[in-house]
Amino acid sequence: MRPALPNPGQEKHITFQHIEVRENNQPSGRSEIHLFGVTKASHSILVRVLGFEHYFYYPAPQGISEDDLGCLKEYINECLVEIAISEIELESQSVSRAREPLLFLKIYLFDHRQMRRYKHFLTSGACEYRNIFSSPELSYETTVPYFLRFMLDNGITPMSWIQIPAKRYTRIASERAVSFCQLEVTVPFESLLKCKPVENSEKSAPFRILSFDLECNVRPDGQFSNAQDQEVVQIGNMVSTYGSEEEPFSRTIFTLGSCSAISGSQVFSFEDESKMLMAWKKFFIEVDPDIVTGYNITQFDIPYLLNRARALMLRDFPFLGRIKASPQRLVLRQPNFLECPGYDGRLLLDVYHHIRENHPGLEGQGAYKLSAVSEHFLKDRKEDIHYTEIPRLQSESADTRRQLAVYCLKDVYLPLRLMKKLKCFEREVNEAKDAHVPYNALRVSRSLKVIARRYRDAMDRECILVDAQ
Repeated sequence: MRPALPNPGQEKHITFQHIEVRENNQPSGRSEIHLFGVTKASHSILVRVLGFEHYFYYPAPQGISEDDLGCLKEYINECLVEIAISEIELESQSVSRAREPLLFLKIYLFDHRQMRRYKHFLTSGACEYRNIFSSPELSYETTVPYFLRFMLDNGITPMSWIQIPAKRYTRIASERAVSFCQLEVTVPFESLLKCKPVENSEKSAPFRILSFDLECNVRPDGQFSNAQDQEVVQIGNMVSTYGSEEEPFSRTIFTLGSCSAISGSQVFSFEDESKMLMAWKKFFIEVDPDIVTGYNITQFDIPYLLNRARALMLRDFPFLGRIKASPQRLVLRQPNFLECPGYDGRLLLDVYHHIRENHPGLEGQGAYKLSAVSEHFLKDRKEDIHYTEIPRLQSESADTRRQLAVYCLKDVYLPLRLMKKLKCFEREVNEAKDAHVPYNALRVSRSLKVIARRYRDAMDRECILVDAQ
């Protein structure tokens, strides 16, 4: 559904707007950075940055010299039965402007996941190299996440544009790609540093937005649905382009059981729920959305789909992110907003949560339900169907299932309108930029704001920060 890629033989520079920065590891264990983004031509891209190594500082003990560094590296790697340290340097660093610089060991790691183990080895007094580490010290800057270290050290801000020069990257064939992105390349870290500023960087790429909503059957006693027992009967979807004034260019409904035609929408009907869910998963991957949205999807739709797929033993269903081998994982059967799994390489925007957080003054019972919010901001409402009517509409005929489908599609459309009217995405992006933290990372960990600010302030003061005891 995206534009076709140009001929592979016509490699030129790549200009893209990155939307997510994630940390990963190669099969060898070496760390790599994943930059997900979208090009000006609307192609999805994964840039795998190679060679940037995580590091931390430890006060250099008295008596150590440059001649010790190679032996110290081998000693620590052998003690921890890992080959995680790639290099150790001696470097002068300030811990405050009021004090003279001190000598530190700057310890680089092949594998960022080993940071805690190597820090503990030094700070616990376990290091017995030449008996010069007998008085343990505090470590410095081990709490900076690897992806944040990459961004801070290289001046990469959230949602910024990046240009990779021609002949500086290697294009990965689809059969060897780790992602579902249209274009996947590897870039040596040193080449990425040669990126040029991009003109019109204030403009956004043509992000693809998918809004979806599901309907599920209701228990005979009228109690709310349980994914273990109650089937998903419909999934409505609309796809639009960010920044476009046009209406959604795709309106699709997946129904369990036949459904009469709906003008302007594609209807896909199935007699088997498992086949319907797997067909929707295929549709989701083919749409390849950059932004996934809906109303209360983090606390209902997403966990319900994952739990229902688990109940039906659909093991291939949860692979909805852009990394082929990385499934969505539920920590709890009913997660809250922060605990709901996102989609690797895709941005998640729950319009319900955004409005609760940014428009706290709405009053009255049910003030934050979709119908009330839509009437308040859009002067529009949901279709008038009570959820207890779903079993009857689902069971009677293709025409009543059409009535339910129209209701479902309206619940898909209203969040898109709210998102545009209230500039939800723009506000979320600005918050991420102000915090200097990637969009998705900020959703699940607000504390990263504090970490990023502390380290940016320290960099401005040309100091390094000691770790808390």
